[in-house]
Amino acid sequence: MKNIKLMLQKQLKLTKQAFKQLEIAVLKDHTLDDLYVDAIIKRFEFTYEMIWKLTKTLMNDVFEQKCYSPRKCFKLLIRLNIFTDKKFLWDMINARNLTSHTYNIDYALNVLNFIKQNLNKIKNLINNLELTISSEFEQLIVTKQLFS
Repeated sequence: MKNIKLMLQKQLKLTKQAFKQLEIAVLKDHTLDDLYVDAIIKRFEFTYEMIWKLTKTLMNDVFEQKCYSPRKCFKLLIRLNIFTDKKFLWDMINARNLTSHTYNIDYALNVLNFIKQNLNKIKNLINNLELTISSEFEQLIVTKQLFS
């Protein structure tokens, strides 16, 4: 269990760092040029990947709920009431999927708008994951103390 906690803490730290870089890019006052759009989208992709891998580890190793795709992992977040904004989660998956197709400026601008409009929701999702991780391990410690 200690290894799982360390792995989750490391993934959480990397997720928060990725988000911080995304947030810095979004909040900077830039002119809307291709490099700016590309940089924000790349930071969003990295943040998204870190969120879903953190969620996957949490679901598989702590909750013992198997999930091998972002959609399945995010469905478990909803079912376990860790994060319940289903529309946002699906929109985030769709935004990420748009970034992986042939580059299209219209898609890129749609993803950029999604990121800017939902920066706080991304942050809330990460915060909810952090709270869940800390509370799950606190409960495990209490349970171990009760049964030892």
